[in-house]
Amino acid sequence: MLENLDLGGTLKGYDDSKKSIDGDFGDNTFDAVLLFQSQNKLKETGFVDSESLKKIISKSNEKK
Repeated sequence: MLENLDLGGTLKGYDDSKKSIDGDFGDNTFDAVLLFQSQNKLKETGFVDSESLKKIISKSNEKK
């Protein structure tokens, strides 16, 4: 299931304009996850925990 999850695509728009999500889980992705969590009323950790993953999958499915 996770192989098919487009984390970068789902988080697109949650990165700030000076950075981009590049497929590696580095500072840019960490910041995008924090913003995603904040805007989706999730615990803000910067890491994809189970609740964040559920929401990311839900958002990813909405885009299909």
